Amino acid sequence: IVNIFGCFTLEIINQYVGRRTQLPAPLVKSMGIGLVGAFTTISAFSTECLAFLQAGRYEIFAAYMAATIATTFIAALAGHRASRALETHRGGALGALCRHKASTFMKLIFKSAFPWPTFFINLCACTIAGAALASSTATNQTFYTALTMGFLGGFSTLSTMNCEAVDLILGGERALGVAYVAATYACTLGAAALGFITAHHILY
Repeated sequence: IVNIFGCFTLEIINQYVGRRTQLPAPLVKSMGIGLVGAFTTISAFSTECLAFLQAGRYEIFAAYMAATIATTFIAALAGHRASRALETHRGGALGALCRHKASTFMKLIFKSAFPWPTFFINLCACTIAGAALASSTATNQTFYTALTMGFLGGFSTLSTMNCEAVDLILGGERALGVAYVAATYACTLGAAALGFITAHHILY
């Protein structure tokens, strides 16, 4: 529900607030990348999927994966459509700020239409989240929550990924948009699993 609402809200901010209001660009960016980007998270989603797989609840894993892919993309598309009909607090924390800085730096390196910055940031966040999950029983729970739900929740973003996919598809890059969504879900789940396995092997 959090990710669905975030995807819908981010697209409205991008399409309407950013383009049709007189708010300063830095404020609009902080609302989208900071507040909404920190509100949504793909790292928590990936570790939740791993938990279902570990418990042998494969049917719940499949349903959760399918529902998340479908509903968050639809929410971003709905937000895009809703922003067209509208004619008329800075957020963030450390994770969202780091994502913004990292994304800005990587955009200087990657010039292709594929959103590599967001893709790599989500891979990194999910790898760390998987490792944190493996060590959760031996970790201070306050630190664990601050790292996973706090920093990594802000560092990773599901809403930006879906909005970038919508922009690609509506911009005529349908195959690239679909490939981006598929690669993100597959690779972030794999990254979380890799982080979990690696950390578990080292610790135990």
